[in-house]
Amino acid sequence: MKQIRIVAQRESNREMINGIEFLVAVSPYFFPELLECNYDSDLGILTIEFKYLIGDDELDTSVKDDDPSVKVFVGSRTGRIQKIEVSVDTHDIDQVVLKVTSSVSGVFESLLKLDPELSQNFLAAKSAITDNGQAIAELVNN
Repeated sequence: MKQIRIVAQRESNREMINGIEFLVAVSPYFFPELLECNYDSDLGILTIEFKYLIGDDELDTSVKDDDPSVKVFVGSRTGRIQKIEVSVDTHDIDQVVLKVTSSVSGVFESLLKLDPELSQNFLAAKSAITDNGQAIAELVNN
């Protein structure tokens, strides 16, 4: 299992309400801190698990996408992305990177439509995979 530490790009906004300045930001508990990646060469499945500041959540596999080669598991209580499984062909590392990033991007678009309130979590997870696509692909080819 390979671990990739993530530095989340947390955005915040300052808002003035009735003359009082507020700092509005998404809780750090919704941003993944760590990716744990594992490749099962017998099944051709790349698993990417997202680790957060606090706690595990029971997995809910109800997230479906048009791409049968991608499964997304979200927390049943939090709705945060917990795990993604992608079927990959290991013959070409560039294809692995493309497959993972493009498949996951499509799934995130579907997730945003299902639950816009979790958009910051979905975008942070998508960014973590996109930014670390090469490191994830190298795991598959080692």
